[in-house]
Amino acid sequence: MNDIPTALRSLARQEQFLDVVDRDEATARFQHHLKMRPLGPETVSLSQALGRVLARAVIAEVDVPGFDRASVDGFAVRADDTAGANERAPKALTLNPEILTPGTVPQLTVAPGSGQAQKPCRGNQPAGADHRPRRAGCRLHYLPPPRHAGQRYHHRLFGLGHQLPRIQGDRSPGVTLERADEVAGKLSGAEPPDPPHRSRGGGGIMTLPAPVHRVARAAWRNGESCPGERSIPEETAVALTYNRIAHAVMMATPADLEDFAVGFSLAEGIIGGPEDIESLDVVPNEDGIELRMWIEDRRSASFSDRRRYLSGPTGCGLCGIESLAEAIRPSPVVNSSLHVSPDAIRTAVAGLPALQDINRQTRAVHAAAFWEPGKGLLALREDVGRHNALDKLAGALARTGISAARGVVLLTSRVSVEMVQKAAVMGAPIVVAVSAPTALAVRTAEAAGITLAAVARDDGFEIFTHPLRIDMAVSEHVA
Repeated sequence: MNDIPTALRSLARQEQFLDVVDRDEATARFQHHLKMRPLGPETVSLSQALGRVLARAVIAEVDVPGFDRASVDGFAVRADDTAGANERAPKALTLNPEILTPGTVPQLTVAPGSGQAQKPCRGNQPAGADHRPRRAGCRLHYLPPPRHAGQRYHHRLFGLGHQLPRIQGDRSPGVTLERADEVAGKLSGAEPPDPPHRSRGGGGIMTLPAPVHRVARAAWRNGESCPGERSIPEETAVALTYNRIAHAVMMATPADLEDFAVGFSLAEGIIGGPEDIESLDVVPNEDGIELRMWIEDRRSASFSDRRRYLSGPTGCGLCGIESLAEAIRPSPVVNSSLHVSPDAIRTAVAGLPALQDINRQTRAVHAAAFWEPGKGLLALREDVGRHNALDKLAGALARTGISAARGVVLLTSRVSVEMVQKAAVMGAPIVVAVSAPTALAVRTAEAAGITLAAVARDDGFEIFTHPLRIDMAVSEHVA
């Protein structure tokens, strides 16, 4: 009887909940009573698939439609015939007399090297054409054919300069329709997905922010104040995710983001080429923009090893690196027999301002460009971050199949070590910058076999490493 009051006091204080064990013991007890075993695959009807997990990927078995199809109006051309075209240097093409209407079988061919264009409507695409800029009457811009059969812009709005893939339908043979290990809550055909630049959350349709904004400002000049407006560049958070796992968040200009995704992935060693990205979507939301990528399983390990955990401000090229060794990792060695003349470099640098559209409006962004002997400036990308601009350039070259080993990378910024590291990954033998390099950048360029020239001005430049690629005795023709 004397034990009853003691027991009551113990219950009142709920002492039975004070028996605490450590985490390992708690885990062991939990797993002991949790009987986990594979359930195995089973076949159910489509109506019963809701909420279940796919056991294996669903692969298309047929090609629908069975012909090269165009889903937008425009001129059908060959990509090679528009190489290097831009708004200031359009390419003139000869228009074939045939106009295709839906259901019409093409009779004429857009022949290689012919400089021809054909005006089809939605439907069959003429033989030989591998690319179609949207909107009749606009200048033609270069974007190459897909690098593999599965690469396509499905669920995406086309714009001027976007390609038409050879396989247009969502049901092309060998294309993965649904990945394994995904909940079959929304099958591909159940509901049309939103294009990547739209969102249904909260405020309805969301669009990418414009890269340049016009804002009001008050200027103080010569002792006087006057109202007015100024164009300034946009800066937004861009998250790069792979297989639903976040890797890095960078502050960047919302332009050429597909190039940025590919170039950044190459520089990080996550992919070996654009073909390693199974799909890429640009998804804006209220907080910024997500570059949502799916990569091949064989690349997942390198992604995990290189994963970053911190966000990167605009001027950051090494944010999120967890060790000093990772920050100064050895760069690939560039071997190239390329030689250029001083006049060629000076002419290439002088041609940059005319192509810097955002900087011409804002005077506030960096540019990275690629020049090739005999062809001139082939690509230029701009961003508020110099590292981002170089990543965008790397992505643009990779997506168009242009080898950086054939020419010169031009930078409108200073050269720090990570810029040299990125150039080495690109395989660029010569880097020319308008500003000076850091000492570590010079040592890194020397070790990587890169010719580094900087402080480029109208009257010349300074060479810091591997000067033999710049032939002081030769004056060559510049495209």
